[in-house]
Amino acid sequence: YGGLDWMTGQPLLTLSSMLTISGNERPKAYVDTIRQVVGEDKTAVGPLKCADYAVGTRVGVERKRTGNLVSSLTKTVHQGTDQEDKELWDQMRRCLETYQRVYLLVEGSLEMTTDPKACYAEGRYRKVGWVAVQSALNKVQEMGVWLVWTRDIGETALWLKWMHGKTRKL
Repeated sequence: YGGLDWMTGQPLLTLSSMLTISGNERPKAYVDTIRQVVGEDKTAVGPLKCADYAVGTRVGVERKRTGNLVSSLTKTVHQGTDQEDKELWDQMRRCLETYQRVYLLVEGSLEMTTDPKACYAEGRYRKVGWVAVQSALNKVQEMGVWLVWTRDIGETALWLKWMHGKTRKL
């Protein structure tokens, strides 16, 4: 057993305390930065069923730059033969089915505009309202996903290092 879940107090079974970085994570400079900050000996790059990062087998972290977050609210994915869902909801559901604890890590800036049906994500004008994005983030939390916001890859790497250390101590 890997200790107790720090929120529920339930016993956890862990196969590894490594921070696994998805082999799909781009750009490579992000992967290099994270491995350098967290530690080469504490990280591995490999396939993940969902999420961009996993700590052991119980914690999944989906990273979204703000521009990608906005896009994922409008991009449709197909589930099976006749079911469709927006990319963000599909990803969050799959992560919740896979991990005991799921985080949505939002990276970058999101700003309001004078147009209620638009926002600035990473400085780019996007035709999705700031309030709509905030509402989506509230819904994510209602699903049971924890929300983390970082400014850039440097802060993301530091947060992943902290999360890795916290999860290993359980």
